[in-house]
Amino acid sequence: MKTFSTWLEARAPKGTPTSLNVWSMFDLLEKGGGVVSDRVQATRAESLRKCLKAGFLERGAGGFVPTQSGVAAMEGELATRMSRDPGYRRPPWMGPGNQG
Repeated sequence: MKTFSTWLEARAPKGTPTSLNVWSMFDLLEKGGGVVSDRVQATRAESLRKCLKAGFLERGAGGFVPTQSGVAAMEGELATRMSRDPGYRRPPWMGPGNQG
């Protein structure tokens, strides 16, 4: 049985983006065609702040765009979405991905 201290040590450091934060970033990027507007809902602000701090987003034309590490972090979210909807295709703003 795991103890609380074992669980606490296994946790990511405070401020590290969670899968929910990455999913929120993915969702906003998808709705914006690969760009997150400068104006976002207050409920999404903390998630995006964590993603920005982790280097998943950077300033681009018209707002914030994903970095290579941001795209890598979103690969899991993409796989989940594609498994739920076989007709869903990789968004062009994510790049070609792993072709191998």
